[in-house]
Amino acid sequence: MFNEIKKIANYIRNNGFGVFPCKNSYMIIGPITGNADQRIREIKGKKVVKPLVKILLEISSDKNILAYYSSLSKEKKDLIDIFKYSDLIFASTEKKIGFTFAMNPYERMLLKILKKPIYASSSNISGKPTPLSINKISNKIKKCLDFILDIGELPKREDFAVINLDNLQWFREGHCTKLINQYLRNNNEK
Repeated sequence: MFNEIKKIANYIRNNGFGVFPCKNSYMIIGPITGNADQRIREIKGKKVVKPLVKILLEISSDKNILAYYSSLSKEKKDLIDIFKYSDLIFASTEKKIGFTFAMNPYERMLLKILKKPIYASSSNISGKPTPLSINKISNKIKKCLDFILDIGELPKREDFAVINLDNLQWFREGHCTKLINQYLRNNNEK
């Protein structure tokens, strides 16, 4: 598996995009470049793609995210630090960014090899279920890819949550939402 992930790192270094097991589904991943959103639009056959999410090993691995993090209140920094390894995406509509942290060993190994973050987007056609296996990904998408890492069927889990750090409101709720809401309420009572 290590050699396969090293090959994928080389594809990404050469502006390659493909499908990789991330978070709780197979996602389209690729390098952080100026044309990444255009390439993902082409792969998905869409005119508009939601803002791409950066997958990080640590806050310090991306200077723009680090600068944004440094500008946040202590409450928001604590929220990120405590819940960074949850099924959670942190976003800001004001800054037009989204980021999450590598959780599974495949993501972490890839980012260790690359020594930099990657972009990710869902590998489903809009409105269709999130694919938990490679054979559930549209052939239209698969034929546009440079690589696929297939580790078999992924366990079905609730979608990851997306929180807007601008106002601490939910774009999408997930299994960690209740715990985070309790944490935020307890923090506000202090």
